[in-house]
Amino acid sequence: MSTDTSLSETAPVEGHVDDRFSALRDEFARRLATGEELGASLCVIVDDEPVVDLWGGWADPDRSAPWTRDTLTNVWSTSKTVTALAALVLIDRGELDPDSPVARYWPDFAAAGKDAVLVRHLLDHTSGVSGWAQPIGAEEILDHEAAAARLAAQPAWWPAGTMSGYHLLNYGTLIGELVRRVTGQSLGAFVAQELAGPLGADFWLGLPESEHHRFAALGCVRQRRLRRAGGLSSRTLGGADAISAREIRPRRARYDLDARDTTSGRVSLRGGGARARPRSRGARACRDAG
Repeated sequence: MSTDTSLSETAPVEGHVDDRFSALRDEFARRLATGEELGASLCVIVDDEPVVDLWGGWADPDRSAPWTRDTLTNVWSTSKTVTALAALVLIDRGELDPDSPVARYWPDFAAAGKDAVLVRHLLDHTSGVSGWAQPIGAEEILDHEAAAARLAAQPAWWPAGTMSGYHLLNYGTLIGELVRRVTGQSLGAFVAQELAGPLGADFWLGLPESEHHRFAALGCVRQRRLRRAGGLSSRTLGGADAISAREIRPRRARYDLDARDTTSGRVSLRGGGARARPRSRGARACRDAG
C-alpha cells in the first residue's frame, strides 16, 4: 500500500491506495481539485482487502470543514436496499409473510380497494401505490404517521402486480410502517438494532442529533454552460468566459405527483421522474429494491 496525503493543495486528499489503483487515486484527486466534486469518500474492496480507501475535499459549500474519514453523507436510494433488508429479516423470522395482504398487518391499508395488495407488491414496486395522490412536501413526508395514513387512505393507481412503478419517495414510508406494525419499532430503530449495530456499520436511517456534526451539507451545483469544450478545470473555474458564477444552494425538495395518465401504464413525477411499466408475471419480491 502507498499513502499520499498531499495530492491537491486546494482539495486535501487522505487515505491509502494500492499501487495498482494509482490512476484511480489520481482521478479522485483531479475531480476534487477542479471542483467537479466538492468532497467525497471512496472505498474499493477486493477479496476482502480494502485496496482503495480515500477521502478528501470539503464537507460544506463554504469549504470550511474538511471531508474526513468519518464524514457522513446521504446515500440516496441505497436506503431502499437497507429498508428491504429490514423486511427480509422479519420474513426470515416468520414474522412477516410476503404473500399475505398488507392489510393483515396494517388494517387501514385496505381502504379504497387495496385489500388485494400483498407485502411482496410493496417490496418489488408493483403495489400501485408508488407515491402520494396529492402534492406533498419534504416536511410532510418526514411526518411518518401522517404520511403513512395518507397512503393507506388513497386508492392504488393500478391493480397490484400488473405493472411496476418505482416507489421513489414512499418506499421507506410503506415498508417502514409494516416494520412498525410488526415490531413496534420505527424503521430507523429496527435497522440500528438488528442490522447496523450487529454489523458495526456506521449507517443511519434518521441521524441522531449527536452525529449531526459529522454530516456533509448537500447542495446543488449550478453553472452556466461552458463556451468551449473541455469541461471544468482549475483554470476555467475562475474565468468569467466559462463560469461567471458558481452557486451551491440547498435543494428545494417538493414533488408533485400526477397520476392521471394511468391508462397508458405511465405515472409522472414532476420534479423527479417515476414511470410505471408493464410487469412480468415471474417477478419475485424485492427485485429492483434499490
